[in-house]
Amino acid sequence: MNSRWTRRLVRPIDAAALGDLAWRRRFDLVLAAGVVLRLATYAWGRSLWMDEGSLAGNILGRSPLRLFEPLSNVQAAPPGYLFAERVLSALSGGSRWILRLPSLAAGLAALWLVARPARRHLTQTPALLTLWLCAFSDDLVYYASELKPYSTDVAITLLCLNAALDFEPPEPPRRPRRWAGLLALGVVAPWFSPASIFILGATTVVWLVGNLRARRRRATAAVAGLGLIWLASAATSRAAMLTQLTGGGMWTFWDFAFPPRMLSTREDLAKLVRIVLDVFVNPLNLVWRDWPWPTALVAAAVFATGVRRLARENGRLCALATLPVVFAFAAAWLRVYPFHGRLILFLFPLFAVVIAQALFYIYDRLRCRFDRRAGWLAVALFLSYPTLDAIWNACGERVRTFTTHGELREIRFWRDPTSR
Repeated sequence: MNSRWTRRLVRPIDAAALGDLAWRRRFDLVLAAGVVLRLATYAWGRSLWMDEGSLAGNILGRSPLRLFEPLSNVQAAPPGYLFAERVLSALSGGSRWILRLPSLAAGLAALWLVARPARRHLTQTPALLTLWLCAFSDDLVYYASELKPYSTDVAITLLCLNAALDFEPPEPPRRPRRWAGLLALGVVAPWFSPASIFILGATTVVWLVGNLRARRRRATAAVAGLGLIWLASAATSRAAMLTQLTGGGMWTFWDFAFPPRMLSTREDLAKLVRIVLDVFVNPLNLVWRDWPWPTALVAAAVFATGVRRLARENGRLCALATLPVVFAFAAAWLRVYPFHGRLILFLFPLFAVVIAQALFYIYDRLRCRFDRRAGWLAVALFLSYPTLDAIWNACGERVRTFTTHGELREIRFWRDPTSR
């Protein structure tokens, strides 16, 4: 008996069996890695940085009703988010650990909310790559432990995306509870995330087109009514947020993130190019520090390839992934919502879906022309920088360095003449 158990204990590890197990559980492993990175960054408990301290001062120093008044230090946040934070501050005494919990909860929930639609609506490899990009995103990891609503934007956007993918509106009398749930989701979401209107708008357009093609008149009218109610809620929430701001300082600060109305000069064209390429720096973090232009152009080409491939594979998902980007850019063109960095962090999972589709296409082409190793090498090279950067930054207490526009990484393609 003893010798048999001894042999079992000292039996060498079967590397092939271990590798096979890891491959079968690959989604769980990537999810676990994303959870560990977020928990590790939160556990460092870094001090509140400038914007966090300013927002915390407004939360701790006001009654719930006064959150709708102008906030100090040029701060603004969704009313629902501010109210939830005010309740937490009253229960916790203003501990930064507790105040950051909503962001952490949203960051962890976002991982599951990415994995679920990816596994249901993509093939296995693109689904895994989508989850990998989100799990090892430095921005998603960092903002999951910051007292700001950016992580909440991501989770609510993904919640709306899941609802859009799971529900194809039938005639209104059917599934009344589902219609009521969708109505409530779209009404409440903008009060916690103003960016949710972009995915809600995309959902409305996709559902309208689908019902018009199927000639479902009652369903078309119901979806149009649903979209108008969502829009009214978003407009009311935005009006409430505007009461928090005084003067035009916020619009002056974000002027660099509003594309020019007309491309009448070379400076206008340069600004447009910068705004587009900066997306691959903040928040996607796909641009290498030493080679910004080449890697940014490669990332842009990969994204364009992904849009084309996803449109062929799954047109509905492609529309839901790209229309919010178009709407957000249009809002920036109208000078309503800046198109840059942390304010478009909610678009990260949608970019990830498109980029993952392109990476799988590149892998498949290289596998057919050369072999599987060449395909995986290209994918690994593309993912190496954002993955290693996220891991490195989570391995120690992060000091938020000052950048001109408050992002994790400085703008690479344009220098503000007023910067220090």
